[in-house]
Amino acid sequence: MFLYFLLLISFLDTMAQLPILVLYINHLHATAIMTGVIMASYSLSNLVANIFNGYISDIYGRKIAIIAGMIIAGTAVIFYGLINTPNQLLFVRIIHGLGGGILVPAIFALIGDIHKKGSVGKSMGYSGAAVGLAALLGPMLAGIGKDALGFSTFFIFLGSLIVVTAILAIFLLPYDKKSETKVELNFNIIRNLFLDKRLQIGYISALGVTFSQGALAFQLPLHLQSLGYATKYVGLFLSLFAFTAIIIFLSPISRRSDRRGRLTPIKAGYVFLMASFMTLLFSNSSPLFMISMIFFGLGFGLIFPAMNAVIVDNADPLYRGSAFGIFYAVFSLGIVIGQFLSGVALELSISPYLVTFLANLIVLITLSIKTVKVKV
Repeated sequence: MFLYFLLLISFLDTMAQLPILVLYINHLHATAIMTGVIMASYSLSNLVANIFNGYISDIYGRKIAIIAGMIIAGTAVIFYGLINTPNQLLFVRIIHGLGGGILVPAIFALIGDIHKKGSVGKSMGYSGAAVGLAALLGPMLAGIGKDALGFSTFFIFLGSLIVVTAILAIFLLPYDKKSETKVELNFNIIRNLFLDKRLQIGYISALGVTFSQGALAFQLPLHLQSLGYATKYVGLFLSLFAFTAIIIFLSPISRRSDRRGRLTPIKAGYVFLMASFMTLLFSNSSPLFMISMIFFGLGFGLIFPAMNAVIVDNADPLYRGSAFGIFYAVFSLGIVIGQFLSGVALELSISPYLVTFLANLIVLITLSIKTVKVKV
């Protein structure tokens, strides 16, 4: 149970920054270009860290990687509240991304290590619920905390919470047998993990779902603003998506992939994502936005546990941390590409929703073609 609490705290900092980070950057008088650079810097440094730091947990053990990642990330968030210029924030945000890049693959690798036989889908469902809960609580905590404490004090509080949790992890995390195993990693092993056709099912699934998240985060606020909705409605609609996903994560549905295979829920999830963006394409009222967010939550709730389970199923336990490192590098890349292509589409007067619908269709077709030859 403590491991899922760690997962919640690990995602809480990034979720909490969603509604206030742009405001904080503006508070530091950054230019529009610098604002974009600062926003993207976390995902880019996180991507790099995922690739190169995923294997830290394979060599030194999951526990050491989790604690080190949390301390780095928590300390960086504390410094969010201590800096005075946009350049300083950019540097701290890069360090924050590096810490998260060590932390997240190690946590998921440890969950994969300790799951009971035949229950990996269930374990990943609980993991998804922890992430979903962070998505629910983070923006709420940030809104209340920023108004009550101010930017600086809130960031110091949030970072301190992460560091304290890291200290608790020293005593409460389960004994880590990986720390006794001598593992040698080189470029060829990383390349083989990347090219493994079974693992690619998980990578492709992650790329598509996070492309969708990036596009949604880019376009939904602009869409609602153009219709005259107050800013708070962005959070309310996104909370509906998170709440729906949590219900799926905690329901018996997330365990069906343990008996029926991983591909069925992944493909079904992509159908719901496509339905979500097709609905958004024509949304001009609250009921339609609510329906689209429910569809998105259903899709994410089906895909997330199953695609994580693909990595657990098919990665050698000795190199599971590295496999999750690649997986979450692709995860970060999807968000960056989704936001970038949404901006390009908008400049060309093309709906980002339509682009994302087509992207999800391509992913669904790709998965169907690959799985003709690959059994997952």
